[in-house]
Amino acid sequence: MLNELGCAVVTGAGRGIGKAMSLALAERGWAVACVARTETEIRQVADQIRNAGGRAGHYPTDICDLAKVRQSVAQIQDELGPIDVLINNAGSFYALGPVAEVDADKWWRDVTINSLGTFNCCQAVLPHMIERRSGRIVTLTGGGTGNPLPFGSGYASSKAAVARFTECLAHEVIDHDVYVYAMSPGFVRTRLTEHHVFSDEGQKYLPMMKGSFDGDKQYPPDKAAAMAVFLAELKSRPLAGRILSAGTDTDKLLAEAQDIADTDRLQLRIT
Repeated sequence: MLNELGCAVVTGAGRGIGKAMSLALAERGWAVACVARTETEIRQVADQIRNAGGRAGHYPTDICDLAKVRQSVAQIQDELGPIDVLINNAGSFYALGPVAEVDADKWWRDVTINSLGTFNCCQAVLPHMIERRSGRIVTLTGGGTGNPLPFGSGYASSKAAVARFTECLAHEVIDHDVYVYAMSPGFVRTRLTEHHVFSDEGQKYLPMMKGSFDGDKQYPPDKAAAMAVFLAELKSRPLAGRILSAGTDTDKLLAEAQDIADTDRLQLRIT
């Protein structure tokens, strides 16, 4: 593989959906900056990309620390070149339980990682994208974004906030030729979702997830990976800020893009 497309940053790149997106972007021809807190995992992903002939680097980062995020962005640009794409994939959903009883620190940690972490990464890369008049940002939503998720209020609230943040940001930067999209990856089997399905507290508070991995019910991570590759190169004003589902027929999506904008679909709205 030869890098011909530029540099893509993927947060939460060490496993699950983030790993799948990193590998798919590298296969497409992007140099990939793998970002996460766990260095051993992102090093392995970066090594896998390099062993296949691509360019990659691993950058241990706490995305809740803006100073550290900025340091990592500077290092990435020194080593891999200007950042063209940011995939905000890192997320947390470990606070389960009713609001009256849930661990407040865990609840706030979920909100902080999902919302502040996404903000920090965007703020760190945006000045460079705006200056160069080029960039794509993809934020990942999740369960509870558009519907209530009882006993998972921290995750649901933060992902709804990410969706609205995405729309706000898309309107702010589109005239700088920076395109921002939200992506719903579907219910993919990961270490996190296994906790929801199999742990005692998951079975107690999220019983609707029982059987989610049976047969063909689970959503493969390659769907989100393929959508990430698609969005990494998409420059669509009508779709900017929209919540786009992994696995969507992209030809149909493009054909309907203007109608989606005209009818104000794929957004958080009070009707």
